[in-house]
Parts: sequence; C-alpha cells; structure tokens
Amino acid sequence: LATLINASNDLHEIFRRAIVLVRRVLDFRRASVVLVDDRREHYVLHTLYDAFRGGFITRELSFSLDQGLTGGVIRTGRPIRVDDLEGREGILAQAGQRISAILVPLRVNDIVIGTLNFGHEEPGRYTDEDLEWAGVLARQIETSLHFSTLLGTIARQGEALERERNQLEALIAHIRERHPEVP
Repeated sequence: LATLINASNDLHEIFRRAIVLVRRVLDFRRASVVLVDDRREHYVLHTLYDAFRGGFITRELSFSLDQGLTGGVIRTGRPIRVDDLEGREGILAQAGQRISAILVPLRVNDIVIGTLNFGHEEPGRYTDEDLEWAGVLARQIETSLHFSTLLGTIARQGEALERERNQLEALIAHIRERHPEVP
C-alpha cells in the first residue's frame, strides 16, 4: 500500500489508489475523502467511491465545519466508529435506513486537513480493529501527502533554478557578443 500510494504526487490518484486497495481488507459500500478549505470554514468532498453506483463518482459538495460527524472529526481530530447511524439521501441511499460508518482524521504537520470515511449499509458492521485499520491507512495517506508536498516544492525549486540558469546563460552569451575577448 505504501509503495503504490507514494508512487504518485497527485491527490486524486493517491486517494483513489488507497480506496481501491483498502477494499481488499475492509468491506464498505461507500468511501470518501473530504478536505478542509483554505479558510478552514468548510469541508469539501474531494473523492467519492460508491460500489453500488459503479465506482468513483464526481460530486461537488461543501459543508460547514460545524456540520455532521465529519465536521466533528475535523474539529476534534479523533477518529470515530458509528454502529447505528441514520442514513439520509446521499449517505448510502435510503432515508431512514440505519448504517455503519468509520471516520478518521487526515493530518499534515499535525493539522487536521480532512477525513477518510467509510460506510456500510449494515448497522454494527465495523469493529475496533476496522477502525484501527482505517487509522493505519490514514497515516499512509498522510505520509503520501507529506511527500507529495515535498515533491511539489522540489519541482518548483528545480523549475526556478532552471529559469535562473537560462537567464545566466543568456547574460553570458550577451556579454560574449559585446566583448569577444571574454572567454
């Protein structure tokens, strides 16, 4: 898992690979990654997987940090397992249906930046061991996010150095043109 996740510095790719891989050991109908917006006022659905709807779904949803279980996990930084949550339209389908959920925070530099969420249509489906496994996956994703940030910084610095090198070469060429005696 770590090898595959760390092979990419694209957030969508990291989250998609993680969700696909975790299906081998954790049963879920739906998995999602939400991220906190830059102003830390809302959380936004970033990646959504729904097994009954054929896989990954593109949906743009935003919620106040004061809203829902996800907002609570972001605010407290503590993972939770819920055995008997009332479903709503958009959360595993039928309104009034009872569901199970696991939500774990995602951190970068000790700041909660979002959550990793799993849901199943069977109440009481998840165990404490499942919650621990989701936490392990979250730490792998956090490591990937950290390396992704570092790789992005290194790439930007490399591009800046390349621009500076090109400017210096142009300056040297200009000086040689004007002063042929300069080696």
